[in-house]
Amino acid sequence: MPQVYLILGVCGSGRRAIVSDLVSNLDDIEKENFFILYSSEELDNDFYKPIKDSSNTKIIKMKQGSVGIDSPLEFLEDESIIFVIGSGYLNPVNQIEKFKFWVIENNFSLARIITIVNCERVSSHNDICKWYDACIYFSDVVLLNYYKNISNKWFNNYQKKFKKEFYPCLFEFASKGKLSNPAKILYPEVRRLSHYFDVDYDQLVDEGSSTVGTQLVYEIDSCENENILESNKFGDIDPYFEEKPNGSKVISIPDIKSLLE
Repeated sequence: MPQVYLILGVCGSGRRAIVSDLVSNLDDIEKENFFILYSSEELDNDFYKPIKDSSNTKIIKMKQGSVGIDSPLEFLEDESIIFVIGSGYLNPVNQIEKFKFWVIENNFSLARIITIVNCERVSSHNDICKWYDACIYFSDVVLLNYYKNISNKWFNNYQKKFKKEFYPCLFEFASKGKLSNPAKILYPEVRRLSHYFDVDYDQLVDEGSSTVGTQLVYEIDSCENENILESNKFGDIDPYFEEKPNGSKVISIPDIKSLLE
């Protein structure tokens, strides 16, 4: 079953350079096909130059607003590895929702969700920080990038707020598009706080007890608190998907594009 990595972060966070580094490292030890899908909202550049000429790496531009592509990936094999670079201009929660359906529809295996943080941007604007909070909630790995002019105090406080909430995701540094231990970043271990990819809510409700994810197992033979079952039924375990009566999300995500312009 092909493995998929979702890469999140604002435009200018270094996502393409880091994906290039990851693929280059994998290409040295693996002989599978690699696919890199990236958003059409973003400008083409030469971040992929080190891997563009690789015979087993295909770089594909996605349609505007899409996460994944409609047509089958040519030369896709069970051992293939796919990197989906989400848009750095759009709502990450909406992208994750689309991404989940694409993964299920194509029978892919979600390896990890990786967020790449532009520390200079986050430290200077509270709304950009909120946008990244949504990304990190769903992430297994958080890579801190563009931190040259950032104080140690800021780093300590930034990571402390996630530790306080018992986030299990890994926090690692990236330096000029390079990672000290790519294998650690790519290891397909679930470390995200979110259960969105781990629980089939319909099956949970239909069967009354179930295990469908790799991270979380629910056993609800008898439910003393009816709200728990209703929460699972509608997917309300994850707060970023909770809706108000008018259909809007309880937690609003800042318009990142307007903040970056």
